[in-house]
Amino acid sequence: MTWSAGGDSETEQQQQRHVKAYAWEARTRGIAVLGLVHPGGVPSSFVGPAVEAGLDGLVLEGEFPGGERFVSEVRRALQSKNSAAVVVPLIAREKHAPSLDTPILAAADAVAPGLREFARGVEATPSSEPWIDSNIWLARSICSWSGIRPVWLGEHLATNAAPADYLRAIADAAVGGGRWVVALSDELHHGLRQKQPEATAAWRRIAAYLKFQQEHADWYEYAPFAVYGFIQDSSGKDRAISGENLNLACRQRIPLRVIERAQLSAAALEGLRAVHGIDLIQPTEQERKILSAFVENGGLAVAGPSWKQMEIPKNQDFAVLPAGRGRVAVYRDEWPEPGSLAKDLVDLLGRDNLGVRFFRAASVLSHISIDKTGNRMLVQLLNYASYSADSVLVRVVGDFRTARFYTPESAPEEVALEKSDGRLEVNIPRLPVYGVLLLEK
Repeated sequence: MTWSAGGDSETEQQQQRHVKAYAWEARTRGIAVLGLVHPGGVPSSFVGPAVEAGLDGLVLEGEFPGGERFVSEVRRALQSKNSAAVVVPLIAREKHAPSLDTPILAAADAVAPGLREFARGVEATPSSEPWIDSNIWLARSICSWSGIRPVWLGEHLATNAAPADYLRAIADAAVGGGRWVVALSDELHHGLRQKQPEATAAWRRIAAYLKFQQEHADWYEYAPFAVYGFIQDSSGKDRAISGENLNLACRQRIPLRVIERAQLSAAALEGLRAVHGIDLIQPTEQERKILSAFVENGGLAVAGPSWKQMEIPKNQDFAVLPAGRGRVAVYRDEWPEPGSLAKDLVDLLGRDNLGVRFFRAASVLSHISIDKTGNRMLVQLLNYASYSADSVLVRVVGDFRTARFYTPESAPEEVALEKSDGRLEVNIPRLPVYGVLLLEK
């Protein structure tokens, strides 16, 4: 709930009285209430009333003077009043770091998920690849080092957002391992207050998606199924380009595992076919040893020019060097053009080596994970188009015996598994927004 915006004191006090009453009612129903704070105020003006109102935390959204110092001041002010309320800075991804001292990692620069609309419009067909705005990469980037800390994505949808847009935002965050900070439009708020049937129906669908997440919280413990390791340097200077590389790799539907640079080890690369080392602008001697051993054992490493000085033909962006039983793709530029790089990755890996492939799914992105035993594979599918994706074909390498399809708005269904060319195929007849395919051995 909006708590402080640094505006007129009388207006703020009136707003805070409303929130205080709301918070009291919410607590009787087991609901936590956090106050949203915008730049303009000082801790002494909003912390005391927040403690008095019994708020469970304060969310700091925007650019505050002093940055982390301001966050620390708010935290100390709460502690001085013996309050256990949390402080959550809602900031851009580039300001997040593993060392950030906050119990919840909240990203403010998420996008409204869906197909990007251009001047002539966008249509998703089997022969086209529309531009998809998605936060899957963003959530996975932060989740790669967040540990047990929840990851929240904060984005506002359009004022005329359809019910499916809310469902897609919830699922988009969930697929990446995070949570969407649900923000209803004023129109939907008004409809709910007036108990309008359409608004009530929309809210029930939203609630079904949120409940689905809670009922299947154990799925978040599954490890990513991956053939590609994406080394991410959260302390690097070019995190925007690195993020775009990750974004486009996800859009190419490459099953990948995000590896924070500080966590790079031989164990972290186990089971992978290839590794993305573009973020290693100047690899250390230890990093070279790890990647060299990976390549010698048959892997593919994608690296920048600092890996080796060499002549690359003018009509090529990279050259492939054999090494042991593997290969190293050395790029001419430190930061290759992200779109070209993403397409190169699929060619270098080979589509038949991805482990899981999708057909008739131009508007669909996915995330694949597997349980600790390796007996259960989870394929999350999210449709970003405003119309249903029909007859989505999922082709999987593996010896699975049963398949079940889950959606938030209907009961699970058994689906047929068919063998083709040594692979298993599952056909999803219809995907309006979001569904989960669970394969078991």
